[in-house]
Amino acid sequence: MLIRSQNKQRIFNMDTITHIRADEDNDICVYFQGQFYIIGKYSNEEKAIKVLDMIEEFYTKPVICDVFSDNEKFIYSNLVFHMPQDNEV
Repeated sequence: MLIRSQNKQRIFNMDTITHIRADEDNDICVYFQGQFYIIGKYSNEEKAIKVLDMIEEFYTKPVICDVFSDNEKFIYSNLVFHMPQDNEV
């Protein structure tokens, strides 16, 4: 799964992120290659926690789709989570 930053300037692969957190300023940060990167900014703690919940739900919920003409099913994880804007949370 990939996460696209709120400002759309960065994309992070979940396989390379050590952890994600909400900091004291209600920013969502990812830890990547030895440092934190802010991927979203929120106006309050409740919204920041809700976005962490949204990321968790997106990451853990597989999608089932028809891939082949003979109706064979293929299960895959969601591909890209787009960080929502503050007013969308």
